[in-house]
Amino acid sequence: MSVSFESITVFLPVFVFLQLDSKAQGELKDGMKIYNSEPGLKKSWDNVQKMVNTLSRQCMITNVALYNKMNAHRWKLSQSLV
Repeated sequence: MSVSFESITVFLPVFVFLQLDSKAQGELKDGMKIYNSEPGLKKSWDNVQKMVNTLSRQCMITNVALYNKMNAHRWKLSQSLV
């Protein structure tokens, strides 16, 4: 069985990503166990959550605005075809 260079270049980054993802999940779980007893960790985690919430709201607003523009454009097109 021969292994091509292409299959290695696809498999290796995926393998490394999965290993890092697993390690990160483990570290996050360990950190959550001491969340309430470590003020520095609690503050850092809360700040990350605030940033994530802010970014997700900004993305949602951008997507809603884009959706509304697309619908307005569709409505104008439909009216011009009548």
